[in-house]
Amino acid sequence: MRCDEKHISGALVVVTDLSAVKALERNQRRVEHLAIMARFYAGIAHEIRNPLAAISNFIAMLPDRFDDPEYRDTAVRLLPMEVSRIVRLADRLRLMAPSEGGRLSVVSVSPLLHDIVAIHSPTAQEQQVKIELRCPDELPKIQGDPGQLVQLFVNLIKNAVEAMPDGGTVTIEVDHSPSRVGSDSIVIRVLDEGTGIDPAVRAKIFDPFFTTKTSGTGLGLSICREIADFHRARLALFPRSILDGGTIAEVEFPCLPSESAPT
Repeated sequence: MRCDEKHISGALVVVTDLSAVKALERNQRRVEHLAIMARFYAGIAHEIRNPLAAISNFIAMLPDRFDDPEYRDTAVRLLPMEVSRIVRLADRLRLMAPSEGGRLSVVSVSPLLHDIVAIHSPTAQEQQVKIELRCPDELPKIQGDPGQLVQLFVNLIKNAVEAMPDGGTVTIEVDHSPSRVGSDSIVIRVLDEGTGIDPAVRAKIFDPFFTTKTSGTGLGLSICREIADFHRARLALFPRSILDGGTIAEVEFPCLPSESAPT
């Protein structure tokens, strides 16, 4: 404040306490998170009931149809499938809280990706899709849970394959990005030749239960995001080409310092 044009007679300081506002924001985020988790567990419970109902029906028929060859053949074929569905759902429950269940270790990216491609290439080839891996043999190591990392990349590859019902090529590229400031990073990209992501739904693709597929739970990408966050990695999806379509799923991991990653 000035008493005239030259002299300052005082100052007015306004201090606003924002702690209550910040507390309300934190509480709102917590409420939203709890609502999402409630929907998630309700969806999982619903999905578990379906295979359990099928198993229960087969058990109920067991006393009367034990000697029926058709019943036994059907049970032998279907029951393991229903049990596998329950196991996969249980895995999803575990992966929705990776910060509690993850076991971190030093991970070599190249052999991990080579194993994933070797295991899943035959299934992709049945859908006329080829998986190509472009990965240097020598890369810095990262810290992670190998089981969760496999789940992350299997989900991304599966999405890429399903995006190409007429066949094509899924390309996995791995780059090492040295940094002058902070830690280096390893960038892994999964590229497909599908129709791409509709811009109208791009903001929702990581939301639990959101899906554009006729079948599916809508949990795949939300689980991928949870796993990426647990590993302090950045996960993003964006168009591969405006003209030709396709999608790039990119995951960037911080590298371990060289002294923490012995060869």
